[in-house]
Amino acid sequence: MSALRRPRHSISRLPVLLLAAVAFGLRVYRLAAQSLSYDEAVSAYLTRIPVGDMLSWTAADVQPPLYYLLLRFWTDLAGTSEYSLRFLSVGLSLLAVPLLYRLALCLITNGESGRRGWGAACVAALAAAIHPWHVWHAQDARMYSLLLAAGAFSTLLLLRWFAFEGRVRYRVWAPLALSYALLLYTHYLSAGLLAAHVVLASWWAWRRGDVRALGSYLARTVLPALLAFIPWVPAALHTVGSDASYWPGAIKAGEAARKVAVALFVGGPGETVLEAAGLRVSVAMLLVLGLALATHRPQPAAWVLELTAATAAATGTAFLLIPKFNPRYLMLVSLGLPLLWDQAVWAAWQRPSLWSRLLGVAALAALVGGSATGLAGMYWDVRLTRADFRSAVAYIQEARHPDEPVLLVSGHVHPVWRYYAPGVPYVPLPDLRVLSVEAALDLDVASALRAALGQASGAWLLLWQDEVTDPMGVVTFLLDQAGMAEERQFWHVRVRHYTSLDAAQIPAGPFPSPDAPSCQFDGGLRFLGSAPDAAGNLALFWDTLRPLDHEIRAQVTVSDSDRHVLLRSHLAPGGDSYPTSLWRPGQVTLTRYRPEAPPGVPAGTYRASVSLYDAASGSALQVLDTAGNPVGQTCAIGDVVLEGNTHGLDPSVVAARYNLSRLGGEWKGLRLVAAGACPAGALPPGTALSLPLLWQDSPSGEAAGEGGWDLHLEVSLVHSDGTVRSRDLPLSPRYPPQVWRPGEIVLDWLDWRIPADSAAGAADLRLSLADGPNDLGGAVTLCSLEVAGVSRSYTLPSPDVPSDAVAGGAIRLLGLDVDREEAPSDATLAVTLHFQALTTPEENYTLFLHLLGEDGRVWAGVDAPPDGRPTAGWLAGEVVSLAFSLQVPAQAPPGQYTYEVGWFRPELPGMPRLPMAEGGRPLPDGAVTLGRLYIR
Repeated sequence: MSALRRPRHSISRLPVLLLAAVAFGLRVYRLAAQSLSYDEAVSAYLTRIPVGDMLSWTAADVQPPLYYLLLRFWTDLAGTSEYSLRFLSVGLSLLAVPLLYRLALCLITNGESGRRGWGAACVAALAAAIHPWHVWHAQDARMYSLLLAAGAFSTLLLLRWFAFEGRVRYRVWAPLALSYALLLYTHYLSAGLLAAHVVLASWWAWRRGDVRALGSYLARTVLPALLAFIPWVPAALHTVGSDASYWPGAIKAGEAARKVAVALFVGGPGETVLEAAGLRVSVAMLLVLGLALATHRPQPAAWVLELTAATAAATGTAFLLIPKFNPRYLMLVSLGLPLLWDQAVWAAWQRPSLWSRLLGVAALAALVGGSATGLAGMYWDVRLTRADFRSAVAYIQEARHPDEPVLLVSGHVHPVWRYYAPGVPYVPLPDLRVLSVEAALDLDVASALRAALGQASGAWLLLWQDEVTDPMGVVTFLLDQAGMAEERQFWHVRVRHYTSLDAAQIPAGPFPSPDAPSCQFDGGLRFLGSAPDAAGNLALFWDTLRPLDHEIRAQVTVSDSDRHVLLRSHLAPGGDSYPTSLWRPGQVTLTRYRPEAPPGVPAGTYRASVSLYDAASGSALQVLDTAGNPVGQTCAIGDVVLEGNTHGLDPSVVAARYNLSRLGGEWKGLRLVAAGACPAGALPPGTALSLPLLWQDSPSGEAAGEGGWDLHLEVSLVHSDGTVRSRDLPLSPRYPPQVWRPGEIVLDWLDWRIPADSAAGAADLRLSLADGPNDLGGAVTLCSLEVAGVSRSYTLPSPDVPSDAVAGGAIRLLGLDVDREEAPSDATLAVTLHFQALTTPEENYTLFLHLLGEDGRVWAGVDAPPDGRPTAGWLAGEVVSLAFSLQVPAQAPPGQYTYEVGWFRPELPGMPRLPMAEGGRPLPDGAVTLGRLYIR
């Protein structure tokens, strides 16, 4: 970049004054309309404590003390009202407007002056005056307007250093060094702009071949600023190493880039614009700006882009050390945007062509239109207002009895309470100076609650950021056991009032009761049990034996007594705000779960179970027995009560929700609205079908018990050759129609098996209703299915290892065949089991085949139902042979092994095994051991 000289002619100040007036009006409009934010309340709090305490606070915080010292001096003069607190930022932000004007003027004129130069520089002043991000922070009692003004001033001084020659440069040494020191004492991340200045100065010196000038710049400006900051370096280093106000982890670069892009053009996401809408406007503004710059390529724009990119890169590098991100931390990057806008407009108007002028007008329109979008959101979009602490505290103050304590959850919100309720005592939970994710409350807070409440019959909770400090909701969980709560919502703030409070009723633990059923999952995580709370939720309790480096999720399943799944809910075991990766070993965690009945499910008591899975891979965790062997993937929670959801429903909507096909069956007012489909493909005899049925009683309630009806189902399998196999089944045994109310819609299931002696071929499954012995007629075809043909054998085999063990009095194990009696530790074994049906089994069972070591440990195994031959489809005397492969693990030690065989029901709680007997004597554990294998 060539040397820049100051303009030699006076420039009209009237446009700048007018733009400053516009900037002032935008910044004071509705200045005190909203409540102080938490950060602003901290600023107010620091102005009212001794200076030494304020310096100690800031030394342990993430911002240096300069702004707070200025604010303290200002409030001593102007007071601490919301308007006064924010007015300092108004003045500092207003100062940035003429500074950016001067910056633009130096860049555009490059030593020449004239109407084009100052006119285009006014575009930069306009951009600074109406920038929604700058206006928002001008109404924020924080240091970011000071940061912006100091950054603009130091950058202007750097340009003057470029413009001066030789010894004349000494005029900017002291001011530039002072501005750098002010930046560092305003915000640690201002070091990004300082680094960008050093890069630009080095580039300039290299292009000019003036190494001495660079040395002078470093020695006379940068070094003094760093020396001035040395007293505060220990505090800065402490902040780097101990800041616990954010969750650990890496910054999401894509998300951060989107938020910064929106902030640079239309203001902070969630502050002046919603992110999605703001991103669209920002992209449009960027396209127009980029087109104007790329078309005309003004020379100074390259310098501005270098400044912007270097500042962003240097500031972004800091996030690698401290991955705590907020768009406002890149406020200094926004210095380049007003300069780029004026470059785009100036370059377009430099050329007389109509295209160039239109492009300049488009750039100006994009600037004004995009800024207006952000300003409108900031002033009038209620979704973008700050947390309404003012109204929340006023509500508590008005309704609170003097003997009712106020609990702050989180405790670090105390500056807000002190500002809006000075002198009123409070109890911080936890007792924090600033937010810390490492201080999450757990159930041990019960004793502190009892002490804080004493004999009080009521209490008030101010809840804000409690998802961080009380991520499991233990405070409300404990208080819900001791009193009645009423909650009121304010914007981003909740107020909860407890009445009829008895602190003695706050449970002290243990959580849950020692006799609650529990389960150990692999990975070191334990389900401790559940307990209903006073608010009607089900509290699930957990702990872990060791730290977890990954996220575990839970699935809670609610089913009826016949194992039909009614509801599956996915949740975080410790709540969404307390992932398992943050759990401390031995800490009891909880989440509250309220199952809501789906449409068509009547009120009643149902069964709940829980399973766990890895959130990243979706793989299920195994439940372990006391010996550490896997025994399934589901742990029983116990009974839950559903309120029911069967009235006022639209049958079409309910049928669509369950993907049911509409039907037209009706029997004296009782309608079969819809039913599920039969499984596709050929189904072997014995296959279990469970078809959902949706029923609706007539508005007059004809099916109700007053009619004395004895309703039941007649289910028929009608083959294509006319063969019919029928069976009577009860109608809705879990919720009999005698208790239905008029118009009620009930979801039920038809549980049925294809008869064991069914012939192969196509068949229709039909249903009708009967009243006692009387068939009501009007059979309805539920669905069509294909019965698979099976090959049956009644010839007894001669197995290598014979057996006479009988499972459940229905299935005899005839023996097994093995391909070898000796094998290496990593061998694959071929095993064939032979069974004979003594009678057709009543259920479909799952087989287990285990390879047991001498110590009883399972080293290899298979759990699988008989492939293609459900046990309920076996006929008496039939022989069924099942082949399996067992993979012996490489770490299996040498020695003698045996095979273990049995049957179980995996769908039932605890996966019970079918009783096994041999020679009339029951076998322990429902299994028979036979055969030998030597691992060498």
